[in-house]
Amino acid sequence: MSPLFSPATLKTILNNAPFIIQGAEKLISLIRNKNAEPGTTEDLPMTVEGLKQGLERLEQRLEDDAQADIEQIQMIETLARQNEALAESLKRAYSRLNLLTALTAAALLIGAAGLILVLLRP
Repeated sequence: MSPLFSPATLKTILNNAPFIIQGAEKLISLIRNKNAEPGTTEDLPMTVEGLKQGLERLEQRLEDDAQADIEQIQMIETLARQNEALAESLKRAYSRLNLLTALTAAALLIGAAGLILVLLRP
């Protein structure tokens, strides 16, 4: 038996088959529902009135898309400002950490020097 079809491989395939089939069924139903969406241009008769309605729907979709684009741009700008503020905050925290590290090292040196002086005292 080739390694491609080892018992472990076949077991994995058989165990995951129901999930794969469910996913495929969901995908197929989504595609069918999208194609059967009410209000598509296929529902409109090929008349001047139908073309006007189709054009109005298209303009509405374009307006909705433009509004969504504006909202996305605003969200990106907000996230960029937050990112800048976070970077600045991290920079300040890093500076404080360096200062505290230096102060701790100085205190350790002073403490060690004091201990040595106390131990060397006759």
